[in-house]
Amino acid sequence: MLHTTLELETKKVRGIGVLKWMLLYYPLRYIVFATIFAYIGLNNVQFFEEIQIQIMAKMLEFVHISSFQIGGFFFVGNMASASEIVLPVYTEILFLIFFPTFAITARINLKRRLKFLECGVLCFFVFLLVQFLAIVVMNMLSILSTTGFMHTSIYLTIISAGLLIELALFSNIIMPNKFKIRPLIKRRYIKEYIYLITTLSGSFILMYLLLNFVELDTEGPIVSYALLEFNMVTILTFGYFLSFFPHKVKTSFRLRQAKKSEENQEQYNVFSFIAIHPYVSFIVIAYNEEKFIKRCIESIDRAASTYAGNVEIIIVNDGSNDRTFAIAHDSVKNLKHCRGRVFSIPNSGKGFALRYGLERTSGEILFRIDADSVVGENALAPIINHFSDPKVGSVSGMLFPLRATSIWQKTVALMFIYYISIVKRAQELADSIIVQAGAFCVFRKDALIRSGGWASDQYGEDGEITNRMARFGYKAELELESRVYTDFPKTLIELIHQRTRWNVAFYHSRGRNLDIVREFKSPRSIVFMTNLISHGSGFAHSLIWGYLIASLIALDFSLLDLPSFLGITKFAVIQLLIYSVQLSVLAYSLTKLGKIGYIKYFPVLRLLGFIFSTLVRTQATEVLLYWSSNWSSYDKSSFEALRREVRKSVDPSS
Repeated sequence: MLHTTLELETKKVRGIGVLKWMLLYYPLRYIVFATIFAYIGLNNVQFFEEIQIQIMAKMLEFVHISSFQIGGFFFVGNMASASEIVLPVYTEILFLIFFPTFAITARINLKRRLKFLECGVLCFFVFLLVQFLAIVVMNMLSILSTTGFMHTSIYLTIISAGLLIELALFSNIIMPNKFKIRPLIKRRYIKEYIYLITTLSGSFILMYLLLNFVELDTEGPIVSYALLEFNMVTILTFGYFLSFFPHKVKTSFRLRQAKKSEENQEQYNVFSFIAIHPYVSFIVIAYNEEKFIKRCIESIDRAASTYAGNVEIIIVNDGSNDRTFAIAHDSVKNLKHCRGRVFSIPNSGKGFALRYGLERTSGEILFRIDADSVVGENALAPIINHFSDPKVGSVSGMLFPLRATSIWQKTVALMFIYYISIVKRAQELADSIIVQAGAFCVFRKDALIRSGGWASDQYGEDGEITNRMARFGYKAELELESRVYTDFPKTLIELIHQRTRWNVAFYHSRGRNLDIVREFKSPRSIVFMTNLISHGSGFAHSLIWGYLIASLIALDFSLLDLPSFLGITKFAVIQLLIYSVQLSVLAYSLTKLGKIGYIKYFPVLRLLGFIFSTLVRTQATEVLLYWSSNWSSYDKSSFEALRREVRKSVDPSS
């Protein structure tokens, strides 16, 4: 009897634990309430549409454009040549439920809850405005049609929703102080703008033609979800793939120039006043890295053996409570091809530790790598060649897994190859790399110092310094031949922890340089803006499960008629075509890197993308909102509180 009672008590405790976890795990609360709000919206879709039609009719009347309703259908134009206008109501509902969902579920104060609801109301009126402008412009150009308007309005809805979601988040999250910048280098960005406009325009036209091929003139929850795959992210992605060939031409030209420069110069580069083999400093920040620090130091020593110039290692022990300092100190004593110094400071965060290390370097070129990484033996020379151009401020290399035993490590390796060799390569052509990876990036010391050095007391210092140096006029480039091998998370849980912390960093790394969106001299302003739009519109994927569940309940599968089914089939065919192009370019990059075997993890990569957008992004955002509700300004004390909250709620290992 006692044994049975204990079993019942144990099950009861476990049940309470599971219930507590379900209540505390934010993404689950988020999906539940998203389902509720989606159900309410979809149950009142006709009322919602009728309100918009009435307002739209008044707006069109104000600019003397005829419109009328027949049998619940809305037409614009004269009776003889009118076009039916289908407002993207279902797509609007998908995005509008974001605002009350965060307002209700996030651990925020009343002021921020009201701000979210205000942004939701603003979003509704912005939807009306962009559709009104689309009708007016298309009517003036005599190209107004049912299908054309539907596709145009959905594009505009997704873009405006992405911006409004980012506005709601950036206005509710406490941000670091923004940098006011005057460029140090006067540059013209004509070639970069030509490239960006050409690739974006070509990609947009191609996507628009594909949408017209689908020929959908009705909308519903399932169709609106399918159309999300043809939004700004898809346009950008296709543009990245279109950059493949121009990048190959540029790389070949640069290699020829570097070879010619090396042949014609003996000791100094006459253009940049940096020695052909400049003094190199490695900065390694270590926090509880006793398992890896020796391996990292030894790899730098081996790389130094293949380099003709002087190399030093500056190790900053950031308040470790293990044997990191002792092991690093002993390893430095055994260096054969370079020299090193070890410094120990109280735990202060990576940004402060990097600034501390920067002040103690002697080199003209600074390599920043993580303590759990191993430098490729021939990594130095290729990446240093870029600095023959005096405008180059930073160059990042290629990241590979040190060991890839789990499916998650292999998939993350594929993710890095995809991002670096395709996305970042395309951004480089427009001189608009958004983030130079903190795990492995090389800087011109003078440029780094003149730009103000790394920001302390914030997450995402790598992305922040990338954009700040670019605003001063320095180029950010890429070198795939320089490689570093690093430890990737072995399990899915470890990966979720890491990526949630990185998502926390997104807001602060962008927040300090938010003025980029107004600095149109450089194409970076457009790339930066599209990055924000993509991030904001990506929240639709975090809402989609609740939205689809609610749509099936509210609409009783009524949208699965033959026209909708045929349209979705065409969407699937187009999506397969896009994936085929992606896989072809990715397979080429993998073959060149000797990693073609990773191609089979592409489906897992897609799964990870969904997990990151559904679970990771929402949890990181809620943590920042909760923290922001408890502080009135951004300073050292509030940042330390954020670090504690991140360790507690996001990544216990950080």
